[in-house]
Amino acid sequence: MSSDTKKLYAMAARLGLLERDSEEDAFHQLVYGLTKKEHVSELNAKECKKVSDELEKRLKLHESSGEMATVKQKRYIEILMEKLVLIDPSETELNERLAGVVRKEIKISSSPSEPLRWMKKSQASRLIEQLKRYVKSAEKKAENQ
Repeated sequence: MSSDTKKLYAMAARLGLLERDSEEDAFHQLVYGLTKKEHVSELNAKECKKVSDELEKRLKLHESSGEMATVKQKRYIEILMEKLVLIDPSETELNERLAGVVRKEIKISSSPSEPLRWMKKSQASRLIEQLKRYVKSAEKKAENQ
């Protein structure tokens, strides 16, 4: 996979356009709509630029809109936290632990009763990536014990 292709996929992921193991997701529909190519790997440099420009435009709108985190993002965060608790148990209640992670990583006030209440989409994306790192680290730690 070329670096241009990786960049396109990364941008599409940030926008939530990708569906796992699907070539009919919103990203691939966008690519087809702009280039009439069914596979991202078929794009030439000019077509990559065209798709990249469109994704950049959407990212700017997305990030400046300040839209709140989606239900899908919140559920994924909960799944990652549940996985983390299974690997690395704590006496701290799950929502309290999540609120602490939100305060530390996203730098916004968070209450244990509703730790994700004020989270924007872009912040939720960053939190998801950080929680993936936490889970990976906990898995490695558990393997070494």
